[in-house]
Amino acid sequence: MIIKEFVRTSYEEADKLSRELARTVTKEFEIETLVAPSRGAFIPARIIADELSIREIYSIGVKRFRKTGESSQTVIYQDVPPDAVRFKNVLVAEEIIDEGLTSQKIVKNLKFYGPKEIRVATIDIKSKSIFKPDYYMRSFPSTTWIVYDWMLKETILDLLEKSDNEMEAVKNLKKLDLDEEVRRKYIEEYFRKV
Repeated sequence: MIIKEFVRTSYEEADKLSRELARTVTKEFEIETLVAPSRGAFIPARIIADELSIREIYSIGVKRFRKTGESSQTVIYQDVPPDAVRFKNVLVAEEIIDEGLTSQKIVKNLKFYGPKEIRVATIDIKSKSIFKPDYYMRSFPSTTWIVYDWMLKETILDLLEKSDNEMEAVKNLKKLDLDEEVRRKYIEEYFRKV
């Protein structure tokens, strides 16, 4: 995938979007079970749970993205307890739906346990996703890479690995709207190890 633009989402912005998403969902759907795919969705799911006073969040362990802009096969490595979803209204909370393959696999997996209904809510969706969630807050072109503050270091290290030299690293990290001091720290640290 060619990334043309990076959009950084701060904790504060994600909090606001997650709370608004929660209020939107509950206008028409009574959530009995909240499911969050690991790892990126944990933070928005926790905010949604807080906004709606939901005490339990079930984690479904899913692996998809290896490096920034690259994908791999979708694998579920940790499932939810079947009784958590059987005969219940289930909301799957995501931070982003990129290609849609992960969300598609999660929904298919959860349907196996016989829920009453499954709906999916996400902060962000990419335009070419094959999976359309029931609720979302923002839509971006597929060439945009969304960087949430909770995955900032991971993204920085991925971009540094793709950089052939320090000049290219500076250019790549400028896309993330980092403080110059922070950017310099990561670049110096990375190239000292290489």
